[in-house]
Amino acid sequence: MTVPRRLIFHIGTEKTGTTSIQEMLARNQAALARQGFHVATCLGGPNHKYLAIYAGSEAATRDLCAGVPGGRAAVQATLPARLRAEVEALPPHIYTVIFSGEHCHGRLASAAEIRRLQDLTTPLFAAVTILVYLRRQDEVAVSLYSTRLRGERFDRAAILPETDPLPERVRLYFDYHALVSAWAGVFGHEAMRVRLFEPASLLGGDAVRDFAAACGFDAAALAPTPLRNRSLNAVAQELLRRIAARRRQMPAAAPPRPSLLPFLGADSLGPPRLPGRAAAARFLARFAESNERLRAAFFPDRPSLFSEDLGRYPETETLPAEAEVLEAGIAMILGLSEEVRRLNAALAVGRGELALARDGDAAEAALQFRLALAFRPGEETALRALAALGEEPDAAGADQPGR
Repeated sequence: MTVPRRLIFHIGTEKTGTTSIQEMLARNQAALARQGFHVATCLGGPNHKYLAIYAGSEAATRDLCAGVPGGRAAVQATLPARLRAEVEALPPHIYTVIFSGEHCHGRLASAAEIRRLQDLTTPLFAAVTILVYLRRQDEVAVSLYSTRLRGERFDRAAILPETDPLPERVRLYFDYHALVSAWAGVFGHEAMRVRLFEPASLLGGDAVRDFAAACGFDAAALAPTPLRNRSLNAVAQELLRRIAARRRQMPAAAPPRPSLLPFLGADSLGPPRLPGRAAAARFLARFAESNERLRAAFFPDRPSLFSEDLGRYPETETLPAEAEVLEAGIAMILGLSEEVRRLNAALAVGRGELALARDGDAAEAALQFRLALAFRPGEETALRALAALGEEPDAAGADQPGR
C-alpha cells in the first residue's frame, strides 16, 4: 500500500542560514526519523544541488556539476528513478520528506524549470510545501560579497552591485516577488510558506530553530549544530580581494593554487566591510516595489516587508588602513612559511622511513630525520626515530635543510 506522504521543499534563499540548516539535517537523520521525517539522501549531499542540476540550464549549473559522476546528463537520466526508489523504500511511520537546495533560488529562472521539479515530485507526494526564507536585499549583498571573496577569485571593489540598470540575472536574484510568484505559479499559492530571515521574525532569533518549527519537528531532541560561515573581517576581505586581483593578471594556464583561507588566522573573523548608509538605501530602493507587492500578498499585517533600520551602516564607507592589510599579509606569509616547513619535515621523515624499510640504510635515515628537525624543531616522529637508532637529534647535518 502506498503511504501518502508530504514533501517540505526548502529552496533557500541563499545567505539565510542554509548551511547551518543543512548540517543540522545531515547530522540528525536518525533522530528525525524517530519523529517521522526523512531527509532525502540521493540529491547530492547536505545541499541538495542535484535538484538545480536536474531542472536548470547547463549554463546556470555548470559549476555545480564539477565532481558529479557523469555530470548533468547522468543526474537528469537517473534522478527520477533513484528518488522514487528512495521514497518507496521508506518505512510507514515516515510521513514527511525534506528537500533542501538553496541553488533553486539562484539557478532556476523560468516556470518551465520549476515545472520540471513539480513533475519530479508530484507523483511521489500527496502534498508539497515550498518553504522559502527571504533576507533583506542589502544584507544578502553584503554577505554574498564576503562569500565570493572566500572563493579567492573575486576582486570587485564595490560591495553592492552599482550598474544601472542591473544585469537581468542580478535583478532576478534579488527580486523576491518574482521568485515567489514563479514558484507559486507552478505549485500554487497555498503551497508557499514564506518566512523572513531577520532576528525579530525568527523563532528565538535562530534560523535552525525556526526551520524546525516551520517543518513541525522538535529541534530540542536533535544534536546541536555549530555556527557556520562566520564572516571575514574587513581587513581579511581586502587582502583576499587584492590577491585575487593579482591572480587575475597571471597566465590562464597557471597551475591551481592551494586555498589561502587556512592561513588567515582566527583574528581574520569579525565585522565585515560595509557600504555607506546612503549606498545601502539606494540599493534597497531598487526593490521597493517588488517587496511591497510581496508584503501585500503574504504579510498584509506588516507595515513593510523587512525592517527599514539601516543603522548598522556607517555614514560613509571606509576601507581598512594600508598598515592593517600589510600586517594581515605578513601574518599570512608567516603561516604559509610554517606550512612549508611542516611539509618539508614530513617529506624528510618519509624519506628516512623509506631508507630504513627499503635499504636498511641507517645513516641515510638518520640524516633525513635530522633534516626534518632542521625544518621543524621538535618534530616528534623524527625525534622518536632518531632515538630508536641511538642517534642524537643535534648531530651533524641538522643545519642542512637545503640538502
